[in-house]
Amino acid sequence: MPESSTNETIIQPNPYAGGRPAPPISLPGQGSQTASGGSSSNNSQGPGQNTIIIDDEVSLSGPSTSLNGTPQQSGPSSGGNVQPTTPGTDFNNTVTGMAPGANGTGQNQSSGSANGWRKDGNNWYYFDPATGNMVKGWKKIDGLWYYLDPGTGIMATGWVKTDGLWYYLEPNNGHMLTGWQYINQEWYYLETTAGNGQMVTGWKLHNGKWYYLFESGAMAHGGWIRVDEKWYCVRSNSGELEISKIIEYNGKKYYVNNKGVMLTSNDTEVIENGGTIEYNGVIYAVDWEGVCTAISVERPVNGDQAAWKAYIESTPDISETRRKILLTGFKRLERGCVYHQLRSGYKTPGNCGSGCKGKKHPDHGQRTYSYDEMAAYTLDDPYYLDCSYFVKHCYFKAGIEVASGDTAGFNTSKQWSDISREALRPADVAVERHISGYDEHDNPQYAGHIIMFLGFTQGSNETVWIEMANHATGGRVSAYDPKAKRAEYKYRKWIQSSLD
Repeated sequence: MPESSTNETIIQPNPYAGGRPAPPISLPGQGSQTASGGSSSNNSQGPGQNTIIIDDEVSLSGPSTSLNGTPQQSGPSSGGNVQPTTPGTDFNNTVTGMAPGANGTGQNQSSGSANGWRKDGNNWYYFDPATGNMVKGWKKIDGLWYYLDPGTGIMATGWVKTDGLWYYLEPNNGHMLTGWQYINQEWYYLETTAGNGQMVTGWKLHNGKWYYLFESGAMAHGGWIRVDEKWYCVRSNSGELEISKIIEYNGKKYYVNNKGVMLTSNDTEVIENGGTIEYNGVIYAVDWEGVCTAISVERPVNGDQAAWKAYIESTPDISETRRKILLTGFKRLERGCVYHQLRSGYKTPGNCGSGCKGKKHPDHGQRTYSYDEMAAYTLDDPYYLDCSYFVKHCYFKAGIEVASGDTAGFNTSKQWSDISREALRPADVAVERHISGYDEHDNPQYAGHIIMFLGFTQGSNETVWIEMANHATGGRVSAYDPKAKRAEYKYRKWIQSSLD
C-alpha cells in the first residue's frame, strides 16, 4: 500500500516543475454538483460512493492551511447558520412539529406536537419530544444526524468542526452527509463506517484503487503529489492513483511501481536491478530525477501498442525520419484521433460514409466541420483522419509531403514503388488494390485500405501495422497478414526522397 501520509503535501504537474495543475476536464459526477445524502443511488456522485474501504492507516486529521496548493485561512468552508444568538422563550414565525426541508417549508414529523422541530426566522431548533428541552450538540433524528449549536441550539449547516474533526451538514436540510461529496468544486470523503461522517484525509482504498485526500480534505487530481518525500501521480479525471506504469510528461518518462511510488536511481529496487527497470519488455535506465531512458529493446512478440512505441523510440535499426513518421502515428492514436472518411462527397463527420453514424471527437462536442478542415493533414493536432490522410499526416510531420490522397493515388502514384514482403521496413505501406470500377478510358479505379508498417514480430515474424482502421475502432496497432484478408494488397515504399 502507499506510504502513510505526512503533513507536507505538494501538488505539481510533474516532480520537478512547480505550479498548480490545471483543473481536470471532468471530475466524476460533475454534472450533479449539489451535495446529497450518503445513501444516494446516484452512481456519478463520486469515485467511492458509500462502499469505500477504509484502511487502518488512514489519517483523520483536520484540514490544514492548504487546499490543492491554495492558501486557506479557515476550515473547508465558513459553515452555515451557526450564529452567536440566544433564542428567547417566545418564538416568532415558529413552525412546530416540522423538520427542515430543502425549500424551507419543513416536513411533517410529529404533527400536533409543540416539540420536535421549530423554526424561528431562518433558524431551526429541535426540542426533545419527551422532555420539551431544547437539544444541543449531536442528535440522531429519524435515522439522520444533525448538529445543534452547543450555545444557541441553532441547527448547523455546511462545514462544522467538533472535537478536532470536520463534518459536512447538508446546506438546506442540515443532516450530516457521508461518502463522497462534491463541494465547492472539490471532492471530499466523509466517513461512512458506523455513520461517523468525519472528513477523511490521507490515502483511501476503494475497489482496489487508491486515492489521496489532502489535509484540507480535497481529493488530489491531475498531477503529481509528494507524500513523505515520495512522488505519486494521480489521474486528472478520477483522482485514481497510477501504478505499475510509465508516465510521460513533457517528453520525459517516469516509472511508478505497484505502490504508485515514482522510482529514482536511489531506490533499492532500481539499485538491485543495476540502475534499471523493465516495463512491457523494455529495459530503462533510471536517473536520480526518475527520468527513464530505454537502453535495450527487442522487437515485441505481438501487436502490443506500448511495446511497439518503445521499440520504435529506441531501436538503432531505423532512421530518424522513419522514427518521426511512426511516432507521429502513435501520437495521433494516443490523442484519440477519430476515423472519418475524407472524400469531397461526404463533406462532414455526420455524412462521411456507411456505418459512421455521425461520430464526433469528444473534445469537439457538436461542432460541425467542413471537408477542407477535416482533410487538413498539415494540422498539428487533427481530430479526424482516414487511412490515407493518416499516412499523409505522419509523413508530413517528418518533412515529406505525399501527393496521394486516396487508395487510387497510393496505387498509381510514382512517388511509391512496389516491394516484396521481405523488403518491408518501418514506415513503408501496404495498399489495397481492389478494383472498384473503371474511368472513361477503361483505366481501373482502386478502392480499399492503406496501412503503415511497424515491423515483424519477434519469433513468429508476423507483420505489425499502425493505421486509422474504421469508424468503429479509429486508430490502432495490430498484427495480421493483410493479404490473408484481401489478396489484392501490395507493399510499397517511398522513393522520391530517402527515408534513411
